[in-house]
Amino acid sequence: MKSVHEKEKKYLLKYINKSDNWDREQIVYQWYTDVSGEKHTKEKVIFNLLDASVIYVRISKKRVGLGESEKTVEYLELKDLDPSYYLGKPFVLKRRSIKNKVFLDKMIRSNGACDFLLEDEGDGPLTDWEEIGLLRDVTDDESYYNQNMCTPFSEQDFPQLQFLLECFSMNR
Repeated sequence: MKSVHEKEKKYLLKYINKSDNWDREQIVYQWYTDVSGEKHTKEKVIFNLLDASVIYVRISKKRVGLGESEKTVEYLELKDLDPSYYLGKPFVLKRRSIKNKVFLDKMIRSNGACDFLLEDEGDGPLTDWEEIGLLRDVTDDESYYNQNMCTPFSEQDFPQLQFLLECFSMNR
């Protein structure tokens, strides 16, 4: 288990011109299993596209300010994953690219608040890159926090997750 202090800024984008892989390329299934006040717990299945691996994690976060939280990451055993447990739970599905401390999310399944969201966990000010242009900072707008962009994990989502698990597993 690992604990970290996280400070991030969130941005909507005016353009994306990404043509190459970033340091990490992922598909992220993310469920909220407990949300209460300033705390939440989420579980993720992360499909790493560049090395064909899968990670299963539980993350507990306590918000200490807008864009700032204390979080604990616990790595879980993939063999213990029961996708049916997540049916009906609040859920987002995203395609994520990571470079340095910048996370570019393409929302695949969400409430439709945005198509793309950029999160910056770096220390300096983020400016436009050739690949991405910032539209506006939405760190202070809680409607762009993933826990507020969820839809229920459904019977239609379930077989897609099982398919990806099968594609990425040599043992299942």
